[in-house]
Order: sequence, then structure tokens, then C-alpha cells
Amino acid sequence: MPIEPTTPASISPAKGDKADSSDTVNACRKAAEQGNADAQFRLGAMLWFGNGVAQDKTQALFWYRKAAEQGNAAAQSNLSIAYLKGQDVAQDYTQAEFWCRKAAEQGFAQAQNNLAQMYREGQGVAQDYAQAAYFGAS
Repeated sequence: MPIEPTTPASISPAKGDKADSSDTVNACRKAAEQGNADAQFRLGAMLWFGNGVAQDKTQALFWYRKAAEQGNAAAQSNLSIAYLKGQDVAQDYTQAEFWCRKAAEQGFAQAQNNLAQMYREGQGVAQDYAQAAYFGAS
């Protein structure tokens, strides 16, 4: 199973999808700027996929980090994937494992599966089948 970023249910991953109105985007941006972690994640996803806004992965990562630092598991997971794959950031396995583990420890299923896969394949971490089984069974 490939490791891919999470999108909120209301965000379609189709590039250029204009499903979100400018009012929705503006409201989301305002809430994100006021520190709402869910809005920060949602805005990050909009920017990452170019939904309702021009695609801007650098800004997406900025908002993912803001949300991740507040404990948003989906943002932590997406940030870890960016670091793991070197998507619009320098590839950094330490950061990838750090953020993925944070999300996995919150019970975020996608991060648990991703961390299990990282351990199974030795992708950014030392290969460890016991850890792979632990996170894969979570």
C-alpha cells in the first residue's frame, strides 16, 4: 500500500477542483490564522491539492506544521509523508519518523499503517518486524 497524504472528507484530491467556494476558503483561512488547528490542516490540504485555491505546497507545509505542532494527527501524518518522500522539503527521515509516530500514538490509523510500513521496509528507520507488527496491528 503506497504512503499517501490524508485529505479531509470535504476536500477532493482532484487538482483544480473548485468545490469549495471563495467564502469557504476565506473562512477557513481566517480560522487558520486565528490558530484553529483543524482549519490549519484543512487549509493545508486545500493548498497541497489546489482545491479552491492555487496549488502551493510550500504554504501547505507551513499550515500542516502549524496544525501538527498543535497535535492535529492528520497534519502530523501528512507532514511526515512530505519528509519521507522529500516532497517540497528536503528529505528527512528523522522528521518523517517523528511526525508519523506522533500521529500513530494518537491512534491515527493511516499513520499507524504508514509507520508499520516504514518499519517493515526499513524506509527511513531500521527495519524492525516487531515494530511493524505492533503498529500494523494497532
